[in-house]
Amino acid sequence: MAEAMLAEALPPDRRPAPENWPDWIAQDARAKRRALPAYHDGARVHAGTLPTEDELPAVEAQLSALCRAGLRPRSALRLLLAVDRYIMGWVTEEQAWRQDADERARPPFPDEALRDLPLLREAADVLRMTDHDADFEYGLRILIEGFRVEEGRAEGALE
Repeated sequence: MAEAMLAEALPPDRRPAPENWPDWIAQDARAKRRALPAYHDGARVHAGTLPTEDELPAVEAQLSALCRAGLRPRSALRLLLAVDRYIMGWVTEEQAWRQDADERARPPFPDEALRDLPLLREAADVLRMTDHDADFEYGLRILIEGFRVEEGRAEGALE
């Protein structure tokens, strides 16, 4: 079922061009994020799954492209898993948020409690989740860029 949920959303050839791997990772993540909410608890159904036998060649192709870009196989696979787990967690939270909003079960935001908390008051829109897309993109960018920095450190340590 998890495989079927993403099959239509993802392009058949998911191999990134080595020089554009960060863009490909981000595009793939966005496609998965769009696909999962179409299913009730889509992220929860997908969470914790491993690639099927049919999916393994696609994972190998992704790893191959990432390794041609200079990543090591273990690091490349960790990146793919970290991004997938970020997506699953994000979509799980997003689906719960939207379900609560639909059912009016979400308690009101405690605006008055922020009166003496100026830093939190300034950033409260993030807590309110007023812009799901911007917040998702921020986290995705930090994850990919952080990975790039970490890979650069690892390369320096090998020299």
